[in-house]
Amino acid sequence: MKPYPALLAELLSEELSSLRQQKALTQEAMAEQLRISSRAYSDLERGRYAASAPTLLFLFFYAGGGCTERAGSAVYESCASAGGTDAA
Repeated sequence: MKPYPALLAELLSEELSSLRQQKALTQEAMAEQLRISSRAYSDLERGRYAASAPTLLFLFFYAGGGCTERAGSAVYESCASAGGTDAA
């Protein structure tokens, strides 16, 4: 059985590119939306590592993760005002 970070990295790498292409974004634009560097986003999309919890929250809300827009916006603003995310 694969360890949790490896499973998460694999899942994200399969889904990130698809989501980015559906939204017609470049890797740089997607990275900006997630508040991470272009390099970190590229590494995520290639499955080099699993995302941090704040990055996963940004991704969840950006992808329309089932919560109301208002709730997603509140978390997004709270994280953004705290200095963004750390994708390491």
